[in-house]
Amino acid sequence: MRTAALLTAVLMVFGLAAPASASEPPATTEPPAVTEPPVTGLPVTGPPVTEPKPEQCTATWYGKPGATTPVYTASGELLDPAAMTAAHATLPFDTQVKVTHRRTGLSVVVRINDRFAAQTDRCVNLTSGAFEKISPLSMGVAPVDVSVTVLP
Repeated sequence: MRTAALLTAVLMVFGLAAPASASEPPATTEPPAVTEPPVTGLPVTGPPVTEPKPEQCTATWYGKPGATTPVYTASGELLDPAAMTAAHATLPFDTQVKVTHRRTGLSVVVRINDRFAAQTDRCVNLTSGAFEKISPLSMGVAPVDVSVTVLP
């Protein structure tokens, strides 16, 4: 009898038994309702992705017109100097951006398909075909505003 009382006391300490004098039935603990979606893929680390703010910087060009040596972009595409594409240090591939020359107002919409090392004053590297839409190639660089139009 004494062993049964001791066992009941131990079970009560761990919440596995209710006191014999309890008039209420023991409370059952149900798992909380799941309100979050199931975890899939890699965990999110860092701030949520938002549309990048417009940039003011200097644009350069690359991809010599008429070049015969094949060159591949960081996305794996064959570089086409006449295509309306560009390199950017951080924007995702297939992002479309509008590049507007700050002095002339001329603009071109390009798709990001390449990378280049970020520099303090340069934020976009246009193909020669795209650069020619806003400035002569002989200028080499152009002051521009870059704004995202379509995120992938």
